[in-house]
Amino acid sequence: MLLSHVTFIVMYFQNKTVFVGTSMSLLKYHFANYVSMENGDSVSLFTADMMQLFQCCGYSNSTDFGGSGAKFVKRDVYNGTVYEDLRNPLPCCKTTESGALFPSCPNRFDTQNSNIRNGCQKSFMALMEGWVDFFVYLSILALFINLLSMGPIITA
Repeated sequence: MLLSHVTFIVMYFQNKTVFVGTSMSLLKYHFANYVSMENGDSVSLFTADMMQLFQCCGYSNSTDFGGSGAKFVKRDVYNGTVYEDLRNPLPCCKTTESGALFPSCPNRFDTQNSNIRNGCQKSFMALMEGWVDFFVYLSILALFINLLSMGPIITA
């Protein structure tokens, strides 16, 4: 058990991207399958929350929602207002402190009123690496405490 734990830690630090890559693949899947907030499916709601939390739009940027295979529909509802013929999802719009959409968004998406150029990939990857690092360091601490509790390895 001890050897496998140490092996896991060494493997993680030699290639973090393999460990974080699964999460990134899942995130990319969510953006490819985003429909709308009105749709109410868990993938769309999670993706909308991610974009609002990280102030980003799409996995790479807003063009992700217009590519082939994108499931984004150009209709959505926000605070009781129906928006039609959207170029990008509503969560790509910046919001005021009260949660209202910037006045000119979503009628016109630009870098002043939206996050269309800010993909979520980098922010999410940094967050994931931070959390995974935290848990790996925590496991090192647990390993160290476990070794200390074993007592002396060599006795006289």
